Amino acid sequence: MSLDQGDPPLQPMTGSEYFERAIGSDHKPATYGKHQASHPVTIRRVYEEALTRFPEAADVIASLVFFKAVDRNRDEWLAQIEKERQSES
Repeated sequence: MSLDQGDPPLQPMTGSEYFERAIGSDHKPATYGKHQASHPVTIRRVYEEALTRFPEAADVIASLVFFKAVDRNRDEWLAQIEKERQSES
Protein backbone atom coordinates (compact mmCIF):
# COMPACT_ATOMS: atom_id res chain seq x y z
CA MET A 1 0.00 0.00 0.00
CA SER A 2 1.43 3.38 -0.91
CA LEU A 3 1.20 6.48 1.23
CA ASP A 4 -1.47 7.97 -1.04
CA GLN A 5 -3.65 4.92 -0.36
CA GLY A 6 -3.93 5.57 3.35
CA ASP A 7 -0.72 4.18 4.85
CA PRO A 8 0.14 6.53 7.70
CA PRO A 9 3.46 8.38 7.45
CA LEU A 10 6.42 6.89 9.27
CA GLN A 11 6.53 8.00 12.89
CA PRO A 12 9.58 7.85 15.15
CA MET A 13 9.93 4.34 16.57
CA THR A 14 12.55 2.00 17.97
CA GLY A 15 14.49 -0.33 15.71
CA SER A 16 12.47 -3.28 17.01
CA GLU A 17 9.20 -1.49 16.30
CA TYR A 18 10.39 -0.59 12.78
CA PHE A 19 11.36 -4.21 12.06
CA GLU A 20 8.02 -5.48 13.39
CA ARG A 21 6.08 -3.01 11.23
CA ALA A 22 8.14 -3.62 8.10
CA ILE A 23 8.76 -7.38 8.26
CA GLY A 24 6.75 -8.86 11.10
CA SER A 25 7.96 -10.68 14.15
CA ASP A 26 9.52 -13.67 12.42
CA HIS A 27 11.83 -13.68 9.45
CA LYS A 28 13.51 -16.84 8.34
CA PRO A 29 16.07 -16.18 5.60
CA ALA A 30 15.13 -17.79 2.30
CA THR A 31 18.60 -17.59 0.76
CA TYR A 32 21.01 -15.38 2.68
CA GLY A 33 21.73 -14.83 6.34
CA LYS A 34 21.63 -11.24 7.59
CA HIS A 35 25.39 -10.69 7.19
CA GLN A 36 25.64 -12.06 3.65
CA ALA A 37 22.38 -10.36 2.63
CA SER A 38 23.70 -6.94 3.69
CA HIS A 39 27.03 -7.34 1.85
CA PRO A 40 27.32 -4.75 -0.96
CA VAL A 41 28.04 -7.40 -3.61
CA THR A 42 24.86 -9.32 -2.71
CA ILE A 43 22.83 -6.11 -2.58
CA ARG A 44 24.10 -5.04 -6.03
CA ARG A 45 23.26 -8.40 -7.61
CA VAL A 46 19.78 -8.56 -6.09
CA TYR A 47 19.13 -4.88 -6.88
CA GLU A 48 20.09 -5.37 -10.55
CA GLU A 49 17.82 -8.39 -10.82
CA ALA A 50 15.01 -6.46 -9.13
CA LEU A 51 15.40 -3.63 -11.66
CA THR A 52 14.34 -5.96 -14.45
CA ARG A 53 11.94 -8.28 -12.62
CA PHE A 54 10.36 -6.11 -9.91
CA PRO A 55 11.25 -2.40 -10.23
CA GLU A 56 9.23 -1.49 -7.14
CA ALA A 57 11.49 -3.75 -5.06
CA ALA A 58 14.54 -2.08 -6.63
CA ASP A 59 13.22 1.29 -5.44
CA VAL A 60 12.85 -0.05 -1.90
CA ILE A 61 16.34 -1.58 -1.95
CA ALA A 62 17.84 1.71 -3.17
CA SER A 63 16.05 3.63 -0.43
CA LEU A 64 17.27 1.23 2.27
CA VAL A 65 20.84 1.46 0.98
CA PHE A 66 20.60 5.26 0.94
CA PHE A 67 19.52 5.40 4.58
CA LYS A 68 22.21 2.87 5.56
CA ALA A 69 24.80 5.14 3.93
CA VAL A 70 23.41 8.17 5.79
CA ASP A 71 23.59 6.22 9.07
CA ARG A 72 27.19 5.24 8.42
CA ASN A 73 28.16 8.81 7.55
CA ARG A 74 26.53 10.02 10.77
CA ASP A 75 28.36 7.39 12.82
CA GLU A 76 31.70 8.35 11.24
CA TRP A 77 31.03 12.04 11.88
CA LEU A 78 30.10 11.41 15.53
CA ALA A 79 33.22 9.27 16.02
CA GLN A 80 35.36 12.06 14.55
CA ILE A 81 33.76 14.62 16.88
CA GLU A 82 34.41 12.35 19.86
CA LYS A 83 38.03 11.82 18.79
CA GLU A 84 38.55 15.58 18.47
CA ARG A 85 36.90 16.19 21.83
CA GLN A 86 39.16 13.65 23.53
CA SER A 87 42.29 15.09 21.94
CA GLU A 88 41.39 18.56 23.28
CA SER A 89 41.20 17.34 26.87
